[in-house]
Amino acid sequence: MSRNMLMLISTSRYWDEHILLTSSAISDINFLHNNCDLLPSKTLFSNNFLTDKIVYTDVSSFAAACYTVETFKKVVHKMWTYEEKQKSSTYRELKAVLITLISLMKYFHSRLVKIYTDNQNVVRIITAGSMNAELQVLAIEIFNLCVQNSISIEIEWVPREENKIADFYSKIFDFDDWHISDIHFKYFNSLWGPFTCDVFADSNNNKVPMFFSPYWCPGTGGVDAFAYDWSLYNCWIVPPIKLIILEGGVRLLSKPVNKKEPITHDIIKRVIDKFGLSTNLADLRICCLVLLSYAGFLKYSELSHLKAPNLRFYDSHVEITIVSSKTDVYRQGNVVVIAKKPTLIYVQLQC
Repeated sequence: MSRNMLMLISTSRYWDEHILLTSSAISDINFLHNNCDLLPSKTLFSNNFLTDKIVYTDVSSFAAACYTVETFKKVVHKMWTYEEKQKSSTYRELKAVLITLISLMKYFHSRLVKIYTDNQNVVRIITAGSMNAELQVLAIEIFNLCVQNSISIEIEWVPREENKIADFYSKIFDFDDWHISDIHFKYFNSLWGPFTCDVFADSNNNKVPMFFSPYWCPGTGGVDAFAYDWSLYNCWIVPPIKLIILEGGVRLLSKPVNKKEPITHDIIKRVIDKFGLSTNLADLRICCLVLLSYAGFLKYSELSHLKAPNLRFYDSHVEITIVSSKTDVYRQGNVVVIAKKPTLIYVQLQC
């Protein structure tokens, strides 16, 4: 028997008095009549089932949020509308549970979901309903959503100290929760539309049914637009202001890339022509180092640490032992072989 029916009976004057049903009592009767067959069967004895999904929810004065407890947690976030901001905290906490279920419906389908909240009224209302018509409507929406998607929920109260992560997400203010007017959208849609996807949006400002959002929210097609292939859609793109500012800052403050020109055969030839036949030891050393680094693909750090014991001469080649190299992570050393064919390198090394 429903709560409204019990209230009517308790206010009757006689045990056999005819009772005039109120609209609330009739609504309760219709609810039981329409939903009893849809309820999943229950055993007489309690069974302990492992929870498939664990969720923490919380709200602030301007947003609702929740997160799932898993390796890659899913974060639900929704800014309140002006009307929702005027509601009671219990209403907003209860609405946060509904938003969570709608946003992650496909992940919760046919699952046992454990929901933690720091509002004790929400636990009581979801479990037994409410005499407040506004709160009862939300409770029935949660019930219908769970029945239609085979979702079983268990809701439990936790102290605020154990709900700090959800509280943190609920206090994220989305400064990009704005949109252009419908008049301007219709104009551009007539020029380049019809648009099939709103790339940067959420449930409060999307212009087309398909949209990508920064967080999970009701109706979203996915989180992080850059993770999806835009070529599949005719995209309506209104980028967040912070993204425009960030990209502009990167372009203004970044240093230009100075690509180093490769050493060519002509450059080596000019070095040899200038220093190769000199009688000055310093000139010959420069010539030898340039030729050696070019023939052995050596870095300056490898070249500058070479010593006489690192060179071993053979009739057909010379072996150069590189004691320490950036690419030699195990410090095992590396041997570079220079053939005797380029006579000038071989002779200069022997000198």
